[in-house]
Amino acid sequence: MFATQRLRYGLIAVWAVSSLLCAERGNSAADAAQCIQGNVRLEGGDTAGQGRVEVCNSNAWWRVCKDHFGTTEASIVCKQLGLSENGIRLAPGSYFGDPGPGPILLMSCSGNEQRISNCSIQPSVNRSCASLELAGVLCEELGFSCGDGDVRLVSGITKYEGRVEVCRNNTFGTVCNDLSWGIEEAQVVCGQLGYNISGAIATEGTVFGAGVDPMFLDGLQCFGTETDLLQCAFQRSPLRDYFCSTHTNDAGVICPSPNKTCSDGDVRLVNGRRPSEGRVEICFNGDWGTICHYGWGQADAAVVCSQLGYPSEGAIPIVNGDFGPGDSYLFLSDVGCAGNESSLLDCDHPFDIGTAPFCTHNMDAGVICADPSFSCTNGEVRLVNGTAPHEGRLEICYGNHFGTICQFGFGQMEAGVVCQQLGYNGSAIGLWGAPFGRGTGLIHLVNVQCQGNESSLLHCDHALVDMNTYCDHSQDISILCAGNSSGCVDGDLRLVGGPNQQSGRVEVCFSGVWGTICHNGWNDDDATVVCRQLGYRAEGAIGLSSAYYGEGRGFIFLDEVRCDGNATSILQCIDGGLVGVQLCVHGQDASVVCGATNTSNQTCSNGQLRLVGGGNVGEGRLEVCIRGTWGTVCNEGWSNVEASVACRELGYSPTDATTLYGAFPYGNGSILLSSLSCRGDEQSLFDCSYDTPDLYVCDHFQDVTIACKSASQTCSHGQLRLVGGAYISDGRVEVCTDGLYGTVCGDLWTNQDAAVVCRQMGFDAAGAVSILDASVFGPGSGRISLTRVECLGNESSLVDCPHSSTTGYCTHNGDASVLCQSDMASSVCSTGEARLTGGAESFKGKVEVCINGHWGAICSEGGWGYQGATVVCKQLGFNSGALTTASVFGDRSSLALLSGVVCTGAEANLIGCSHGNIAQHSCSAAQAAAICLVGNLTSGECAQGAIRLTGVGPYSYVGFVEVCINGNWTALCPSLPWDNRGAAAVCSQLGYPSAGARTWSGDMSGHWYLSSDLQCTGNETSVWDCPFSTRHVQSTCRGGVANAICKVPMCQGQELQLVGGARPNEGTIQACFQQEWVTVCDDIWFDVNAAVTCRQLGFTQGTAVPLRFSHYGDLNTSLSILTSSCVGQEAAIQSCDFTLGSCPQGRQAGVLCPSSNDSAICTNGDIRLVGGASAWEGRVELCFNGIWGTVCGYPWTQPDAQVVCKQLGLGTRGAIPAINAFFGQGLGPVFLSQVECTGNESALLECSRYAVGVQNCHHYDDAGVICRPDNTTVVCSDGDIRLRGAEPHAGIIEMCVSSVWRSVCASSQSRSEGWANVSRIACEQLDLETQGVSADYISDGTYVASISCIGTETSLGQCLTPQQDVTSYNCYYLLNAQCQVPECRHKELRLVGGATRSEGAVQMCVSHGWSAVCDRSWSSVAASVVCRQLGASQGSPLVLKGSVFGTLNGSTGEVYCKGNETVVQDCSYTAISCSSSNLAAVVCPNSSLVCNTGSLRLVDGDSQYEGRVEMCLGNQWGTLCSESWSSIGAQVVCTQLGYTDNGYAYGLKNAAFGMGTNPILNGELACNGTETALLQCYRNVERISCGHSEDIGVLCPYRGSSCPNGAVRLIGGRLPSEGRVEVCLGGVWGTVCHDERSWSLHSAEVVCGQLGYGHPGAQLVPPGAFGAGDGPIHFSHLLCTGTEPSLIHCVERPLFSTLCTHQRDAGVICKANTTLCQNGSVRLTSGTSHMGRLEVCLGGTFGSVCDENWNTTGASVVCRQLGLSSQGAMSLGPSFFGGGVGLIQLKDVVCRGNETSIMECRHQQPGLKDSACSAHTRDVSVLCTATNSMCNHGDVRLVGGGSDLQGRVEFCAGGEWTTICSNGWDKREASVVCRQLGHSGDGAITLTGNLFGEGTGYVFMQNVGCLGNETQLLQCLASATGGHGCTHSQDVEVICRGSNTPSLVSSLAVGPSAVVPSPTAVSSETSHQLSPTTMAAIIVPILIVVIAVLIIITVIVAVVALKFLKPKLCAKSEDVGGDTTPITEKRMSVLSEQASTSL
Repeated sequence: MFATQRLRYGLIAVWAVSSLLCAERGNSAADAAQCIQGNVRLEGGDTAGQGRVEVCNSNAWWRVCKDHFGTTEASIVCKQLGLSENGIRLAPGSYFGDPGPGPILLMSCSGNEQRISNCSIQPSVNRSCASLELAGVLCEELGFSCGDGDVRLVSGITKYEGRVEVCRNNTFGTVCNDLSWGIEEAQVVCGQLGYNISGAIATEGTVFGAGVDPMFLDGLQCFGTETDLLQCAFQRSPLRDYFCSTHTNDAGVICPSPNKTCSDGDVRLVNGRRPSEGRVEICFNGDWGTICHYGWGQADAAVVCSQLGYPSEGAIPIVNGDFGPGDSYLFLSDVGCAGNESSLLDCDHPFDIGTAPFCTHNMDAGVICADPSFSCTNGEVRLVNGTAPHEGRLEICYGNHFGTICQFGFGQMEAGVVCQQLGYNGSAIGLWGAPFGRGTGLIHLVNVQCQGNESSLLHCDHALVDMNTYCDHSQDISILCAGNSSGCVDGDLRLVGGPNQQSGRVEVCFSGVWGTICHNGWNDDDATVVCRQLGYRAEGAIGLSSAYYGEGRGFIFLDEVRCDGNATSILQCIDGGLVGVQLCVHGQDASVVCGATNTSNQTCSNGQLRLVGGGNVGEGRLEVCIRGTWGTVCNEGWSNVEASVACRELGYSPTDATTLYGAFPYGNGSILLSSLSCRGDEQSLFDCSYDTPDLYVCDHFQDVTIACKSASQTCSHGQLRLVGGAYISDGRVEVCTDGLYGTVCGDLWTNQDAAVVCRQMGFDAAGAVSILDASVFGPGSGRISLTRVECLGNESSLVDCPHSSTTGYCTHNGDASVLCQSDMASSVCSTGEARLTGGAESFKGKVEVCINGHWGAICSEGGWGYQGATVVCKQLGFNSGALTTASVFGDRSSLALLSGVVCTGAEANLIGCSHGNIAQHSCSAAQAAAICLVGNLTSGECAQGAIRLTGVGPYSYVGFVEVCINGNWTALCPSLPWDNRGAAAVCSQLGYPSAGARTWSGDMSGHWYLSSDLQCTGNETSVWDCPFSTRHVQSTCRGGVANAICKVPMCQGQELQLVGGARPNEGTIQACFQQEWVTVCDDIWFDVNAAVTCRQLGFTQGTAVPLRFSHYGDLNTSLSILTSSCVGQEAAIQSCDFTLGSCPQGRQAGVLCPSSNDSAICTNGDIRLVGGASAWEGRVELCFNGIWGTVCGYPWTQPDAQVVCKQLGLGTRGAIPAINAFFGQGLGPVFLSQVECTGNESALLECSRYAVGVQNCHHYDDAGVICRPDNTTVVCSDGDIRLRGAEPHAGIIEMCVSSVWRSVCASSQSRSEGWANVSRIACEQLDLETQGVSADYISDGTYVASISCIGTETSLGQCLTPQQDVTSYNCYYLLNAQCQVPECRHKELRLVGGATRSEGAVQMCVSHGWSAVCDRSWSSVAASVVCRQLGASQGSPLVLKGSVFGTLNGSTGEVYCKGNETVVQDCSYTAISCSSSNLAAVVCPNSSLVCNTGSLRLVDGDSQYEGRVEMCLGNQWGTLCSESWSSIGAQVVCTQLGYTDNGYAYGLKNAAFGMGTNPILNGELACNGTETALLQCYRNVERISCGHSEDIGVLCPYRGSSCPNGAVRLIGGRLPSEGRVEVCLGGVWGTVCHDERSWSLHSAEVVCGQLGYGHPGAQLVPPGAFGAGDGPIHFSHLLCTGTEPSLIHCVERPLFSTLCTHQRDAGVICKANTTLCQNGSVRLTSGTSHMGRLEVCLGGTFGSVCDENWNTTGASVVCRQLGLSSQGAMSLGPSFFGGGVGLIQLKDVVCRGNETSIMECRHQQPGLKDSACSAHTRDVSVLCTATNSMCNHGDVRLVGGGSDLQGRVEFCAGGEWTTICSNGWDKREASVVCRQLGHSGDGAITLTGNLFGEGTGYVFMQNVGCLGNETQLLQCLASATGGHGCTHSQDVEVICRGSNTPSLVSSLAVGPSAVVPSPTAVSSETSHQLSPTTMAAIIVPILIVVIAVLIIITVIVAVVALKFLKPKLCAKSEDVGGDTTPITEKRMSVLSEQASTSL
């Protein structure tokens, strides 16, 4: 191995030599002139300034991968080519064509380089970049210019696509897509660029990224034929403010590419396991794109398979991106194929190509086609993706397709059957959670249950997966079978990661593989069994949880282990079904500590005690030693008696031993003792009774802490000190008792107590202020010396005041503090001064007042209002008014000095206002803030006091009211009801009339609102004139934003328009009167009025037709012209005499004016017959002015009918008039009335009549005729009958005989018998009921002889005998039957009460009467028969009971069906009586409807299992609201949707999933939980209306959910009580957005309360303080009041438009019962013991320090505080050791240098919104000198190289040698190192790859950033960053040039450890028998020298050989397969491997 390694180094040297030889030669003279090392070129572009980036390296052009290639690198390329660095754009290499394969470089530049060769460049042998991944650049040439109208495409993958930019004034800008951008505009762009326009696609949104200003064009309207985009019409769009205010809607195009790789409509399958399956991609314009799965079904899949040449039968559609998401375009959505199309493009797709709304690539559609070339056997199984044949994801063949199996129900038994089927014997495990990767395509089986003896998995019980099975590929089952050989057997145990052999993480063996055990249920009994099985002492074994000894890797085999402690093997404790069920993570791995068998590794003696973490001698956390390990004691049962025993054992006096609760940091490690009980006289704690702790009861926040009395305690009794204040006169009060300082409890603390303290401290007692808030000066630690202090105020010492020494319920959160008067404090500010802080401008901020030289806030509770804000603003010089505001400025935790402030507004300062006692009240409300109004403010977007209406389109006269405050628009939020009077004031101020101003229903959301109790009268000219008493700016608006609609003119002058007609010359008349549209009533509406109207509209040729009765529909107007008397000469209808009033509905006048193109339709006077059974009968219709209308049949006689028949050429004989719409009612106008013809006229218009259009008829009066053409035979079927008469169901009975209709004569039988029988049978034959019969006299015609019926016949034809003469010519009376329509007809069925024909209560026709169906026997079988009878045979009907669609009167009955009946009347029917509330109903599936009644859907949820509930009623979706909505109703919803696999459903109200937009269903829900459909709970009753803010929603459970709905957890914190907030919804953990306008301290309190920490002490942290989550963001605007029991009960309000990301994840810090650290203590993290990121403890929590104003002086103080030398202390760069997490405790720290603690330095605490220190990018990093320094800081050395000229670079950091990471390292840094070591800096070489061995210790820095002219590496440190993230494999190595510089070849050949020692002389006096150590010392160096000589010889031979092999080694690409490098790294690797093999 040693020789092999040396030979590899030798081959590297050969490669280097060959490279030099080949470089001398080059490819050719021309190539050498162009390809010079370091040159750059752009290839494939249209100009010299654009192309694919290529760099010359080793005489060949190398492409550059776009990894790390950005605008910085692009600017260096353009600069080196002499092009402009401005206007640079990046493009993928594919933009400039596909260059094919070639060598690849990775490049990274800093931006200061002049040439590419100065950047960091690395060959990338193993990184292959497709053309899409290559770097491309478009540089701007110097002197760049463009002409107006030039266009270009930006950011596309190819040059034929991109964002459209157009040139104006020599600058390119974007074009807005404001809904006018479409195909025509895209065609113009493509044509202008010289591309093909056919197939051009217009894109929307940011398909090609958002551009930058300017934006030049919007509202473009092109025809597609223009040659220049500027030739199109364009105007500023009224939608610009919506679509064009940002670049999110920049227009783009995709032009057809001439280099098409596919043809339009081609399809292919991608990412499948074989060619016949995969993601479907379709070609358009030469590019491939995917298809969205909306509407994707079997017919669509069949078309794809058929198009690809596979059978269409058996095609399977795949959805949800199961074949992986695509990465290009989404071309199609909602594809709807019939299945017989030849191409997918032939199928319906409602959206344009390239438009797929609401789709992402996670919804890409796929198919699996039947592949005749592939087959598998049903039941065949295989394991996929494993590292060995016996493991992997399980796949089974079913239906000739392999698919996965869902994990639910799958256990060891089933796994055993699989392994036996595969031929493996032994153990088998089924692994949940897809540990071998997710499958693709089909999931075949679920709920597999085996007995164990089956030969095939398909023989086991199982269920097939369908659409109702909720499995996905994350739940694919995997199998681990026992292999042929394994290193362990089932049940073997081992301990890993512990400090000794007897402790560690427990790992168990199954199937030859080691895995961990989940800690669920893990305890000491389980640990006892583990220790016994391993042969260790089982007594006292301890079970540990939560990966106590680190997280394992691989599988988690066991869960819920239940041992009783007596078992001998862990396998005896397994619950059979829990092997391999991976529902845990490795953070839950179980561990044990066994009883030790020896004491060699113990760190302490059994029974030993110690105190840890105390601030004074003799106090701290108590720890005990058991089995050689330190651990803590649980305070369960602990008291001062036990404390006295501990103090005695520790050598202190047992007297005054005190138990301190929560005084010192928590412990870690084991909790060893609990429940101690001592008498007090014991000598050791172990003499007391005790127990081992219960891990579920005890935690480290219950660790025992005590204080013992020590002789070294030196302060005097009663002595005081003030701690934590900014001056000596303020701070937390600490008093000395028993020689120790302790705090004072503030339970009774007053100003009198403060006065005693100030006097005792030497300050003036007058004006002393007591402080109760411990957060002002920080809580103390250690003991609390005094409680319940009650001073009179005249005592000389605090201990003289009455007090108690019992701690009681006091904690350090209640420590007392004081503010005393002093000269130093008074120099800061004077009492009464005011200021505004934290605001971005001087006129707004938090109000602070000065008292005793201290600035403090004002609590807003108790009367703070705009009057107080006015006093502050006047005090600050702002005299234009003031507002209060809910804004939070700066730190909300600052001290509130005043509360209950009530001002009139006239006071000189705030002290003059009424207020409560100073600093005596805690402030639960917000701290007061103010906004001063600036009268002469000139900046901003609006003028002070201006007003506007916004939010409703582009209209200025309607919208929500916004007012201008200090240059910013703010929504107006009235706190009193807003009405029309307020709207009038708004409209007056905007210049609209106040009359007619009104409000409307609506609301909007904004960022800020001005809340005011405006009381407008309506007479004001400005809204500011309205009386008010409050003005407050806030972030919410509960009552809704004020709105107004101002009245605007609708029309002008004598305008006139026609509305509702199909053409411009017809319609209902609207005339302009007093600027409003009014209609004309038709009371007096004649042809003369119509003529005036048409002439006014410009229709002057022909006759105007007046139309009445709202022929074109009613218009909604408040006024109408009632009577209009015209003479005919008027110019306008408004000039006629008229009166105004209200026109009744249906009586508005219309007009039909003549038009020049009327004759193209029909000619005036033409007639036609419509609606008859033949061409010679029907309704008479007349043509006039180009449209058809009817004729009034009143009167209408036989001569009129004769004229009609004559005009039609049908003869006049036998013409019969028909009236009363005998042939149905017409649709057009009624043109003629009062027609009276003589019969001699040739046309109908020649008859006497009213003028055309003048009539008083309706269409139920329409006239018709029956003509009798001469010599024409009417064809009919013999035996048919009909009734001929004016009434629809009465008339002369006619019977078809010999294909001619003949009337039926009255027989000679009496009327009561024969006539009645004939009439009844005729009616029944027509499916009618008989009503009566009569005989009519007639004199001519063709007749049927008298018919005689006996009454049993079913048709009249049965009444005739064969011999009967059916014709008669002497018939005088014809039978006239009066029939009527029965209530229902035979086999008729209907659904009643539903909104559509496919739903309702069931009524069936029984004996010509309707019968409802009772629901007692109603079933899905009968419902299916009903739906099939109604034509709805597809899908399953919804069966409903309980009269869902209302009650019905009439008969009822029960129906029993078998299911095969054609109609429901064929089922068994029994007439019974049932209650009207127990009727059956059904909803049949109807694909033509939007939705089927009763259907449910969940909307706007993050998954299919949650969302707003919407139900279908009346063919439309609607939302629901319910006062009583609960989990009962939610369970019904989830049951109906099939989401009931995993327990509890959760009901939500108040629009938890957002407010819906569909109608709100006006009903109430009353569920009892037994219903199967929500419609059964629905009651359509009147109730109080509700809005969409009350929409209900549900969270449904589902199988596989890992957490209960609403659970919360904290992630990413250093403690369990802090971290990123995550909440469980629908079984998925997700984060909560920290939106400052909704996430508040109340939210944090709810989280902490839900987790059991309680509300007090909950803290907010900045967004993302605990890192970014990676799941969904469940809540973005969660509003909590603080009283909710859980976070899910808070209200989600979509009030703001904040776009949340995981960078804004919310976090909290909850108050635990003990503190973690001592206030003011510091530590260094993420480095070593003497360097790292600085963290300081405040409030019991460590946090980082912001480097604002930080310097080396502060670093020296920190080093001194840590006990390290401050000499040489350094402050390193921001976040040098990486950014911290959690709180940033301090900022602006300024030290003098002599402080002993950082807290003595001047400092501030940053707020949540501190812009400079809001993130951890500026955390302070400190470097101290190590205690045992090995070197001087800044020294460098080279190690491992064999000489002082080469080696691994090591840098002395604070006295310790460290290495340097190679990131950012190049020859400039190497030259500095060589120069510092005394060598030449020229020619320095930097290396990587650990040629000189890996370093040890700490990797100190990276990205050093030298310029190259420095003399020491230390001078480069300012730009360096820490080495975090690096490993020693990246250590920097350097070779310096010197007089004796070893060659590269020899250096590499010697290798990493080639320091050859001198031979050691062996004394002759030593023994002749040398030891092995001595022999090795002699032989090894000799062997190394020999090998080195051999390698040198090898190199010499190689160099000589290269002279002969040079032509082959240097061959060009055509000789060696396209490889242009002399000897590539790949070849070197092959040679090396061959050499290694031979050795």
